[in-house]
Amino acid sequence: MAGPTFDLAHNAPDVAKALAAQPGQLLPVLDQALGRGAQEVARAEKQEAPKYRSELANSIQAGRVELLTHQVQALKKYGSYVDEGTKGKGWVPISVMADWIRAKGITARDPTMTQQQLAKLFRLRIGQRGSRGQNFWEPTFERTVPRVVAIARDAVSAFLAKGRTA
Repeated sequence: MAGPTFDLAHNAPDVAKALAAQPGQLLPVLDQALGRGAQEVARAEKQEAPKYRSELANSIQAGRVELLTHQVQALKKYGSYVDEGTKGKGWVPISVMADWIRAKGITARDPTMTQQQLAKLFRLRIGQRGSRGQNFWEPTFERTVPRVVAIARDAVSAFLAKGRTA
């Protein structure tokens, strides 16, 4: 799950002039601001991610791909399944399912059924019908984009103000 992407655009003539006159100085400032914004998006995604063992939340990281390109992603492969749900595909390992049942305190209605049997039953059900998604990625991202834009805008404004006084 690489996560959603967005593009920042500007319509300020001052920024266009600064880019034309000093691209080697403004671009690193803007890149640093976008990196900070990506870190804030990653932090928000970690807070909103569903937590069982916190493995998914802990795997969310921000990183720089190239100049002015930063990425926030979950390094766990199952991140998209948690976010989007499954459509009756794949099998959860029995040990993981049994751990989850114990952590949630789920017990069988039939007192003769063991935890292992209950885990197999849950596994079969999820394998046949899928699981409901816990849509956290997109809403959190959309909520944090204005903050990233503000960080970039403030960095450019500070650069331009510094350039005028120098």
